[in-house]
This record gives sequence, structure tokens and C-alpha cells, in this order.
Amino acid sequence: MDIKKYYATMSKIYLNQMIMISLAFSGSCIILSSFQVNKLIPYMMAVVWLFIAVFFVKYLYYKGKKSSN
Repeated sequence: MDIKKYYATMSKIYLNQMIMISLAFSGSCIILSSFQVNKLIPYMMAVVWLFIAVFFVKYLYYKGKKSSN
């Protein structure tokens, strides 16, 4: 595998991880809201946005590396 394919693969992996983690946390927020546990939802949403930001930055990094090589 050459370096361009590696960065393309890594960017796809981080994009997929970002989507899966966001869906999992969103689902857990919906489940917690049905149990009337409203105190935890703002914290969980902060964690969701943190994960989205981290994985999106990694995705952009590897996508940029792929296009520069």
C-alpha cells in the first residue's frame, strides 16, 4: 500500500468512526431522555460534540495529507 492509499483509508475510517460515535451518543441521549434523566443530557451532548470535533479534525488531516501526496 502506498502512502496515498493509506491516507485515503485513514480518512474514511475516521469519518466512519465519527458517524458511528455520533449516532451512538445521540441514541443514548434519546434513551436517557425517555427515562427523565435530563441532568446528564447537556454533558452527553458536550461529549458528542467533542468526539465529532476530534474525529472531524483527524478526517481533515488525513484528507489533506492524501491530497498533498
